Amino acid sequence: MIHALSRAGSATSEARAVTLQAASMRSGLEEKLRCKTQEINQLKEEIRLLIEESQNAHVKEVDKQYAQLSALNHLLKQQHSRLKSDFDKTETEKAKLSKAVLKLLIKMSSASNYVKYVPTNMNEIICRANKNVEKLTFQVELLKSNPAAFNIECANQNSLPTEYVIGKQISRVDCLQKALNIDKRE
Repeated sequence: MIHALSRAGSATSEARAVTLQAASMRSGLEEKLRCKTQEINQLKEEIRLLIEESQNAHVKEVDKQYAQLSALNHLLKQQHSRLKSDFDKTETEKAKLSKAVLKLLIKMSSASNYVKYVPTNMNEIICRANKNVEKLTFQVELLKSNPAAFNIECANQNSLPTEYVIGKQISRVDCLQKALNIDKRE
């Protein structure tokens, strides 16, 4: 029995030694686990900061590009409005000049002494225009009064009338008559 007691005592002491070793190993492992957990948490924090920094850099780059595009868009709008106003001014001036030239030609063609103001080439052009207007006026009056007689008249002049040409002639005469009426009102 003594032998059993001594064996039990030695087993108990061995068990205590193993328990102490296990406790020591456990505390060492717990310390290692705590250190690794801390490292993991630090790495997670670094990753979060890097992602945040990357997103912020991307957002800053996008903001920078947006600001550049906004500035470019603003410049393009300014340039468009400036070009549009220039175009409108040019069109207005062009319309005024066309109207003034038409009035001048009408006044010159109706004046008896326009020859001294107009160069020879221009005088010939105006004379031809007056003859054409007279001819067109005659044809329009003939067409309005008797379309069959108009066709005979055109056949006598060796020209074949078409709806398009007749319409053009009528519209030219109407335009000239309107221009003359505008001139008379002023």
